[in-house]
Amino acid sequence: MSTVTAVKNRILQLTKERNITINKLANISALPPSSVKAIVYGWSKNPKILTIKMMCDGLEITLAEFFNTPEFNNGEELKIKKTDSNKTEESEYNTLTAIRYRILQLCDENDIPIYRLVERTGVSTGSVNNILYGKSKNPKLMTIKMLCDGFGITLAEFFDTDEFNYLEQEIR
Repeated sequence: MSTVTAVKNRILQLTKERNITINKLANISALPPSSVKAIVYGWSKNPKILTIKMMCDGLEITLAEFFNTPEFNNGEELKIKKTDSNKTEESEYNTLTAIRYRILQLCDENDIPIYRLVERTGVSTGSVNNILYGKSKNPKLMTIKMLCDGFGITLAEFFDTDEFNYLEQEIR
C-alpha cells in the first residue's frame, strides 16, 4: 500500500470512528473541504505535512498518533510514549521548525552528514536545504517519508517527539 493510500485510509478511519463527515473534518481543521477531499479521493498525490497537521489538530491527535498504524509502520504498531497531556510550558516551535530540528537531530544521532542523507534518500540537495533553511514553507509527505527511509525509521517515529506532540494548532 502506498503512503498516500495509507493517509487516505487513516483519514477515513478517523472520521468513521468519530462519526464525522469529510466536510466536518475540514471545518474543525480550518481547511477548505476541497483540500481534505483531494486527499481522500486520491486527487492529491503528495499531501502537505501542514495539511495533515491541521487535520490532526482538528481531531485532537498528534502527528505521531496519526501515523502510528500498521500501514505506516511496516505492520507493527509502535508504543508511543505517553507524557503529561497537561504540560504547561509553551512550545516555541511551529511545524516547520520542528521538522527542521528533527532532521538535524536524526543526522546528528546517526552521524550522517546532510550530503550523505541526500545520497541515501534520493531527495535533492535543494529540497533538503530548502527545508533546513526555512525556504520550504510546507514540505510534502513523500519528501518526509523518503527522509525517514534514509534514517531507517517510520513516519510515526519521526513525529514522535515532544516538539511535535506539543505544537499549537496552526491556523493560517
